[in-house]
Amino acid sequence: MRLHGGRSSELRAHYLRWEFAPIAAELFRQSPRWASVTLAVAQYWCDEAHDAVHTVIIPSEHVNPGWPTPELRAEEGDDEAAVAVADDANAARWAARQSLWGHRVGPFYGDNYDLIVAFAAYCLPGCHQEMDYSQAYRPYAIARRGPDASMEMEIVGRMVQPEWEDRFLKPSRAGDRPDLPLPTPRTERLRAGESISPEDLLASLESPARLAQGIALGWRLVDAARRQLSGEASADQELYAQVERWLRTLELSP
Repeated sequence: MRLHGGRSSELRAHYLRWEFAPIAAELFRQSPRWASVTLAVAQYWCDEAHDAVHTVIIPSEHVNPGWPTPELRAEEGDDEAAVAVADDANAARWAARQSLWGHRVGPFYGDNYDLIVAFAAYCLPGCHQEMDYSQAYRPYAIARRGPDASMEMEIVGRMVQPEWEDRFLKPSRAGDRPDLPLPTPRTERLRAGESISPEDLLASLESPARLAQGIALGWRLVDAARRQLSGEASADQELYAQVERWLRTLELSP
């Protein structure tokens, strides 16, 4: 849960830098049509977590799109020409994700864990799946196309649920390391040195959150190694220690 920061503000900054900003920049790169990109957030139950937080990224032809953006109003309306514009915006959004990561899901955040801590304080309470996006979501940030391929970012979100700020939830198995899940009986075969199938190895992870921790750590390792090789930074001993602790939760390290 704390892989991207120890405060909600740090998680938001990480999301903006590593997910929202790259998507906005890619949208601007792909087409001169888009003048701005809005990040909006909402909190409502969705499949697994009753307090899940969701994000939507909407490109717009307008520098100051307001809320809801004209593209979102068009999507929720019935004017065929306007809906076509909204369809173009949706297609562009997914194309940007595909171009960046090879699939539609970003590598860093999940609706059921990190995003809750990061953005729940900026979401309206009492929302649900049946509401229109214009009702459930609220804008948090707007990226605007600047001169010479630059980009300007404006934070427009307002805190409406301050009780959610810095609300890191403990894992289902509490222990002396609340930020990391503890080993479970499923990993006994690994500790005994027994070979297991990839399916069983994934099962030993127990939860999507544990797997997400490993994926996020892997990306951070890649970034740290790149900076170390280029001479921009020295070895990140704290990061290596986090990786070791995560591996020990699987009982894979000696």
